[in-house]
Amino acid sequence: MITRRAFAGGITGTWFAASELRASSSVVTSALPKWLVQVAKRPQLAPVFAEATALRLRISYAKVVGQQLQAMQHYAASPDWFAPASLVKLPLAAFALEFAQENGWDWRSLTLSFPKMPACAARAPELRGKQTLRQIIERVMVVSDDSAYSALYDFLGPQWIATRLQAMGYLDVHIQSRFGNCGPEQSSITGPVLVQAGKGIASTIPERAGFKLWRSASPIRVGKAWMLNGKRVDGAKDFSNSNTASLDSLLTMMQALKFAQQLPVQKRFRIDDDAREWLWQLMAKHPAQCGVCLPADQNQHATAFRLVGVGDRQWPQGLAVHNKVGWSYGFLSDLSYLQLQERACFVGVAMYLNRDEILNDGRYEYDSIGRPFMAELGRALLAQ
Repeated sequence: MITRRAFAGGITGTWFAASELRASSSVVTSALPKWLVQVAKRPQLAPVFAEATALRLRISYAKVVGQQLQAMQHYAASPDWFAPASLVKLPLAAFALEFAQENGWDWRSLTLSFPKMPACAARAPELRGKQTLRQIIERVMVVSDDSAYSALYDFLGPQWIATRLQAMGYLDVHIQSRFGNCGPEQSSITGPVLVQAGKGIASTIPERAGFKLWRSASPIRVGKAWMLNGKRVDGAKDFSNSNTASLDSLLTMMQALKFAQQLPVQKRFRIDDDAREWLWQLMAKHPAQCGVCLPADQNQHATAFRLVGVGDRQWPQGLAVHNKVGWSYGFLSDLSYLQLQERACFVGVAMYLNRDEILNDGRYEYDSIGRPFMAELGRALLAQ
């Protein structure tokens, strides 16, 4: 079956001009793992690998051989933090299905509303009305709707999220921020949530407060300035209370949807097979196919993601792509599963593309460097 995604993130995008990067006659491969040495010599990839440290390049890769998931391989040119952005929507969607089943609610028909969603959350007024959990998850996975993410965040609460991540062994993952203009204090309080599980069956998840937000032991500061309401604020932006996650952990979460039985029990989401398969298929869905999404969102994301998916038409017919992307403050990331006939692999990539070091100014090298690099990297790794 052909899965065409002309909208989705980075691993399958377009070519880029090497002139966007400083000239380099060769790539230092001595520090590269063996599985990347030849890949990094490709003319389309060498300029990026030459600047891998400055670009905070990270790659996680796992081959699939005969439906058997192979060990994950890793490469990180820099230990510095990266913004996982919308990548954290993947575990929250799975956790929401867990939470519903844990409470005996049918996730297919469960209806939620958030009467006190703070104004700082993206499109807060919409969340104060009723919508089904199924609709919320489809919006968050197919068009990466930030308001739907805020709904899942409030449905679960940061304490439940933190406890579940710890139980799964993801000690390097912290999801504790709403998307929008909410600060740490506003993100530490959630609810109430009105829940309707069936005709005449209603309950309320009360307001939850007092969660102590995780904070990095060392300050996380990025850039030399940042834009706020159109005005420049000099100095690095502080992300010490922000969401954080390792690329390996996020890619493992994605693997748990496709190959749950091949992972340790601890790493599996506690959802039934129908929920798992539904969530997996959402990762291959085009925004235009989203029946519960607003037309404006479908058009916006079909445009915003156009260079990812199979947008460059250099991928062969028959390629299946499942993925989740993130971009924020110059950080671009992608979690992808690529399959072409008998070849298949998982690839995770994260990089920082902000030459002027001014955050939130909209001037990033996503299109000129990031997405094209990820596209060629995906081609190279799938061919191995």
